[in-house]
Amino acid sequence: MLRIATILLLFCAQSAYSQAIEFVRPIGSVAHLLSIRQEQNLERTLGELFPARTLRRSARGIGKITEERITYDVLKQHGAKYAIVIFTGSWKQEVCQLAIFRIEAGGYPAPLHHSKCWQSNYADSYHEIQSRGFGKESVVLIKEGENGSSPFVIASVFTFRERKGSEGNPSSCSINDLTPMLPRLKALVDFPLKALYGQAVKLEKYPDHLRLQAADVELSWNKSNAAKSIKFWNYEKPSRKFVLTNEESVPVVDGR
Repeated sequence: MLRIATILLLFCAQSAYSQAIEFVRPIGSVAHLLSIRQEQNLERTLGELFPARTLRRSARGIGKITEERITYDVLKQHGAKYAIVIFTGSWKQEVCQLAIFRIEAGGYPAPLHHSKCWQSNYADSYHEIQSRGFGKESVVLIKEGENGSSPFVIASVFTFRERKGSEGNPSSCSINDLTPMLPRLKALVDFPLKALYGQAVKLEKYPDHLRLQAADVELSWNKSNAAKSIKFWNYEKPSRKFVLTNEESVPVVDGR
């Protein structure tokens, strides 16, 4: 009995010091794709798959992790459901990893792809994932920043396609990086794909096309209400890339 009590005390002590994972859920409802039970199974399994050791090595983390966060979105393409996930761990610095999972029966994720780890570019960063369906494929936007002290964000846009495995060869997926470059602002940053550095980055769906927008005008922080130009790119399905439009720039008062 004494041994059982000691084990229980140790278990309770470990539980008290365990790091709770924060989930940043999709902006839109995924009820049309997953049931409540499937969403619970997805989040529980993602928590179990949290790559703490991989992130720690990239962060050269010493001591206890101070924050664990999982940002995800769910989409459907080519008849299958997928989860786009950003794992984030914090020590003295924040380190992240992008991953793609196929969602199988019951809501359980099967890993298909993971990126290299990168160090967050903002001390007060957050991550956002958006997906827009276009035909049988989805275009995915990932963003870092924006809601902190800086109005600028780091963003990437991409599509992916699953490669079915065979006996002895697991399934994987290929990534098509669609990220355009703004002409004036360039940033040397740590990110898993090409980086779009700007303000007011947004991906919108129209009946016949997708449109990406971003502003590349630097402002003094005491002139935050000054107008800034927005550039637009339309997604061309045949070429599978975003092309800068010829439309005139639009003045925007607030890029957030």
